[in-house]
Amino acid sequence: MTPEHYERIGRLFDAALERPTEERSAYLDHACGDDADLRSDVEKLLARHSTSGDFLSRPAIEVAAELLAKDHIPFAPGKKISHYQILSLLGAGGMGEVYLAEDTRLKRKVALKVLPEAIARDPDRLLRFEKEALAASALNHPNILTIYEFGAEGETHFLATEFIDGETVRSRLVSGPFPVKEAIAISAQAAQALSAAHQAGIMHRDIKPENVMIRNDGIVKVLDFGLAKLVESSGAGLGPVEAEGETRMQGLTQAGTIVGTVAYMSPEQARGKTLDSRTDIFSLGVVLYEMLTHRHPFIGETMSHTMVAILEKEPAPLAQTVREVPVELERIVDKALAKKADDRYQNAAALLADLKQLERRLEFDAEPARAPRVFTRGDAYGSSNPALHAGEAPTQIVKALETKAEREPARTSERATTLGSTRSARLGLLGRILVLIILGVLIILGIGAWQWLRSKSGISTLGSPAVLTERNLTYSLTVQRYRDGRPYQQEFQSSGSEIFEGGWKFKLNLVSQQEGFLYLLNQEPGDRYRLLFPVPWRDNGSAHLGANERRETDWYFFDDQTGKERFRVVWAAGPVPQLEAVRGLVNKTTKGLISDPAHIQAVREFLQENEASQIVIDKETNKTNVTARGPVLVTLIELEHQ
Repeated sequence: MTPEHYERIGRLFDAALERPTEERSAYLDHACGDDADLRSDVEKLLARHSTSGDFLSRPAIEVAAELLAKDHIPFAPGKKISHYQILSLLGAGGMGEVYLAEDTRLKRKVALKVLPEAIARDPDRLLRFEKEALAASALNHPNILTIYEFGAEGETHFLATEFIDGETVRSRLVSGPFPVKEAIAISAQAAQALSAAHQAGIMHRDIKPENVMIRNDGIVKVLDFGLAKLVESSGAGLGPVEAEGETRMQGLTQAGTIVGTVAYMSPEQARGKTLDSRTDIFSLGVVLYEMLTHRHPFIGETMSHTMVAILEKEPAPLAQTVREVPVELERIVDKALAKKADDRYQNAAALLADLKQLERRLEFDAEPARAPRVFTRGDAYGSSNPALHAGEAPTQIVKALETKAEREPARTSERATTLGSTRSARLGLLGRILVLIILGVLIILGIGAWQWLRSKSGISTLGSPAVLTERNLTYSLTVQRYRDGRPYQQEFQSSGSEIFEGGWKFKLNLVSQQEGFLYLLNQEPGDRYRLLFPVPWRDNGSAHLGANERRETDWYFFDDQTGKERFRVVWAAGPVPQLEAVRGLVNKTTKGLISDPAHIQAVREFLQENEASQIVIDKETNKTNVTARGPVLVTLIELEHQ
């Protein structure tokens, strides 16, 4: 079955759907004539629509290709295309079939998309598809599907990409709405992918649940830049694209229609107007809304109704469907779904920042309540004051300390006055002088004790609670690529979107306006930890870092095991006992590996208690600024490598 036939089925389905149910049979009699197979295919789509509430989230041509793919499977398992051996069919659509295949050269599984003949035979369309595939292949980002190769064997043109072992957001939606935290995390990773693509001058233009896949380890991948447009503009950034004109040039659908999946289009995309990166933000907002509510914000009875809803209607508030939805999440979704592009997030990085900040706040709020920890110079973590360890609220502690401190001078004065009266009667003038001297000394001691208590408890001398200390730190990553044990590129500063490979190395560059103690941990599989910094051979093994003193760590190399590496930077006002206890492990034998269960538990609890930081990434300098309340800052750095 050809793509043209799929397209005809889709058009007839759309037209039939516009008519009342009782008129559809007569319409198909006229439209299909004697073509019984054509009518049967359209009726299959109509039957699917009547039993699937999410059907309109996908264009008819796409569903037609999937439902009818069994009639058109040109490559059986075992068939070889170039150096790829077909294992099984993964799916089919208007843009061709997708197979699970094995790369016989590199011995890895890939997803192999075989392009339809209609594209392969048209030199202009083929060239355009190849250019967009090449543009997408330049996006080396952990949350974007990696494109390995665009090639041909004979008349067969194919696109080889990484194979994702997981499921799409659409598949997950079958079992109901997503938990709030999970929906936020998935959307944040998708926003990271869009931010990287937009900075490279590429829009996706077809963000939908089918194109957002969740890997089994939780990493999100944005798929299928088949509708993506490489923006050819002389200026920096993402320039505008005229949607209807681009459709005519691409020829992917009937001339004059609009590219993309209707239910996830932005208002400007639905109108065929000029597009920029904000169209992807709207589409991601629709996906986030659907993950939270299990409902589409704009779905209508027909495609036309859906378009009208996108252009004119506001979605129902999240609170109507989602229990205990954060007010901030309502604001984020509303802003992403603004009808006017100027009222929306102006770039994916801004949306990402809000999602990550909300994600951190929800994590912090979910932590069990624990006794406040007050840092003093004499005691690195916690105070010897038993009231602080009894779980009292900070305000109660402050009041107790203030009351105690205020009563002390008064009681001292009362005792001194009584003593002075007795002695003055016996000793006369000399006694009075002695009493006054004693009284003065006691008052001075009382005031000193009062001020000492206030300084120990973090109370300002003005009698109001002082703001908890904040820790701040700025860091960046220096990277160098290696292959076969040799560097093949100069050192460069990481943008945070690289996918590292075995043999590559990196080091951290850190600085703070404050002085403190710096530690670096690597979390390894099995929830084990390795203390990487400080090391005995640097700065005499000191973890201390002065204010505005820049510090570089050693170089760290990636091994050949793929996955996500997790590093935690600890920046504290004083030495951390849990980490100081394992400093001796940092040597050439153990290389900092913490193996004692008691030490592992102590380090794990310390990290869990203190990991709550606000992160701001400066896109111009590729530096990350981190702040945290209290005397300890713990921040997580995640690096993807393959």
